[in-house]
Amino acid sequence: MTLPRTAAPLLVSTLSFSILISAIPVHAQTEKVSRQETSPQEISELSLVNQDPLEAPADSINDTIGTSVSQEQSAPKIASPLEQGSTITNDLSDTSAPRSENESDSESSSLSKLRISYDTPPADMPALRLPQDATSRIVALTNDALLKEIELIKLNTNFRMATTEKGRAKPWRVFLYNMAGSAVATAGITTIAAERWRTWQRPTTANRNTLKAGPTMLLISHSIMTGGVLLEAALDLINDHKQHTKGLDAKTTKKRAIELRDAIDQKLTERDSILTSLSEQDRALSTAEGLVLKDIRNMALAEYSQFHVRSAKRKAARNFSYLNGFSAATTGGYLGSLCGLLAVADRNPRLAGPAGIGFTISGANIATGPLLGRATAYLAGKATKSRINRELGTFAPAQLHDHVSLLKQNSLRDDPGLTTRLAIYEEADDIFKRQAQLNAAEKKKTDKEFMERCLYNAIVGGTKMGWGIQLANAGYGFHAGPTPKAPTLPVKVGGKTVKIQVGRALKSPGQLFAHRVAQGATTYIPGTSTWMIDTVQARLRGELDVYSMGSQDALPHQKLKARMSKLDNMETKLKGGPL
Repeated sequence: MTLPRTAAPLLVSTLSFSILISAIPVHAQTEKVSRQETSPQEISELSLVNQDPLEAPADSINDTIGTSVSQEQSAPKIASPLEQGSTITNDLSDTSAPRSENESDSESSSLSKLRISYDTPPADMPALRLPQDATSRIVALTNDALLKEIELIKLNTNFRMATTEKGRAKPWRVFLYNMAGSAVATAGITTIAAERWRTWQRPTTANRNTLKAGPTMLLISHSIMTGGVLLEAALDLINDHKQHTKGLDAKTTKKRAIELRDAIDQKLTERDSILTSLSEQDRALSTAEGLVLKDIRNMALAEYSQFHVRSAKRKAARNFSYLNGFSAATTGGYLGSLCGLLAVADRNPRLAGPAGIGFTISGANIATGPLLGRATAYLAGKATKSRINRELGTFAPAQLHDHVSLLKQNSLRDDPGLTTRLAIYEEADDIFKRQAQLNAAEKKKTDKEFMERCLYNAIVGGTKMGWGIQLANAGYGFHAGPTPKAPTLPVKVGGKTVKIQVGRALKSPGQLFAHRVAQGATTYIPGTSTWMIDTVQARLRGELDVYSMGSQDALPHQKLKARMSKLDNMETKLKGGPL
């Protein structure tokens, strides 16, 4: 639609006069045009740019001075568009304004310079609204939200890697502790059993150095385990400090996850507020994509919550394991073995009583360790889950795969940006599915190891408790006194009374003590032997797993590294950079 021919000269003359007046003062760059009346229909036909009138060439101003002065008195007044938030500018570079057939060259040249720009389109001029601006804003907010979601998933991945055992040194260190401890303990308990069985009927003939060697080796075994527990606990504390320095500890990552959640929600809320400005088809497409974005947001937050709870459970179980192992090693070593050594060295069998108590407590710690460790992890996980749900919120079940399929159905047009995002959505769906498989495999392996621990620890701890109970019975049941005689029955033979032995002679206190110690030591030999076998088979299977799974890049930390690489590619693809 074009301006009426009669209105064009009036607009030109008015503009020219305004330019002349505004060019005189130096400080003014734009003056309002005097109020004149015209129809919104005429104003809506003017194109939209922003340029200062003073930027127009001087000759164009001189060409319009005469016309503006001669027509000043007769020209009808036109309402200034500036009253409605617009800006009138002079632009010589745009010649795209339509011309009528009867329009003169001078009128066309002057009209081509007149431009109006609206910062806020008037409510009564819907023709001036630009729907493409809303679409562009939707795309920008979508990309921003998706980038934040990718950043959240990367945070999850880094946090999971930080809480996943991947060092090759620690399994071998633990193997050395257990192998040395079990071997020395087996040698010590076997020495005690052999010497006590050999001399129990004549306790005074026992070799005292041999009797001392047994508890000494048990003391060394428990000292090895005590040192191993303390060393590993210290190394884990150092590693925890390193993760905290890197910002990968539970507290720091939780704070960052909350920040990313708020940023994502702000983008999605702003995005939803613009949807009403779109056409019906674009609104349906953007709504479908919004469902996908919310699914990824919920799944990423739910994943972080799961990783956070997992970290708390593993840390609680680890700390309990160290505490329980330290208790088992110290009670068995510095209460059990040390008191047993003093009982021999000081010739005080009653000290075997406290020694037996120490071995009993140590065995109970070993036998109940897996069960109590799992219970501790469960309670820690439950408390952490309740706390993280209050801070992060709960999440509705996500249907990412279905919503991506719905988005594909609505995306009929060829949009490179949407095509790129669709590929990213599918990759995100694949990442979550693979992580679910990894979690299931980890849980299955953990359950299997738990059952094995229960079996082996029951054997080792149970036999150690048997050794401790019998040793305590020997010590607390020892009472010094004369050697009891065998029971006799008096019989008269040839007028004389003769005592005939009718039973075995009772054991002396020394014999009884030595016999009970021998029985207890024999009970514990299968336990220490099982400890050795368990240590060897566990390390052998671990190395086979590393070899077989490592060659296929199927180890947990390898999968997490591959996941991080994929996330980096997704981020680069969304930003439009080279992969």
